[in-house]
Amino acid sequence: MIEKISDMFGFINPIRIIERPDKLIVQDYRPTFYMFLAMVGFLIFSLSFLLFFLGIYEVDSFGVWSTFVLSLACLGYSLRGTLREVYYFDKTTDSYAFVRQFLYKKDVIEGGLSQFRGVRVHVEIQSDANGHDTRKYLVNLLQDGMLLGGSPEQTLRPETPILNFHAIESRIAAAIARFLDIKLIETSD
Repeated sequence: MIEKISDMFGFINPIRIIERPDKLIVQDYRPTFYMFLAMVGFLIFSLSFLLFFLGIYEVDSFGVWSTFVLSLACLGYSLRGTLREVYYFDKTTDSYAFVRQFLYKKDVIEGGLSQFRGVRVHVEIQSDANGHDTRKYLVNLLQDGMLLGGSPEQTLRPETPILNFHAIESRIAAAIARFLDIKLIETSD
């Protein structure tokens, strides 16, 4: 009963970590920054279109239909992003599954837990032309024995979500390291 209630209000806390003795589930509901802006734009342009269309505010027909087109463009852009990402770790079957849920499709990455040797929070610093630095925090699971050009690490969230803070990503990494009993590489700023 409590889980159902917490699922209904899950949008308030965008990161949920569910730890059980043999399973770990990490649910990430954070949208990317551009997806969030597109959703806000959709709401604003839709409301504007409705107000213009009903004649509450006077605007010519070009203004009415341009807000409708902008509303559809924002909706289309927001549907391209992931709605949620869920990471399942199961000790009983020695397997993991990373699920990226889009509105129109679902991407699933599966494998065995025994290939992970560590977890870390990686910081990528990007500089723009004006000299401003942007930090992006990524949780990486370090893998053993990848052959034939495979990646030595598995990144959980490749696109930067909003609320991308070191503390949140470290909380996710610490829960995974504790559950899998693997080392947590130092994750300092």
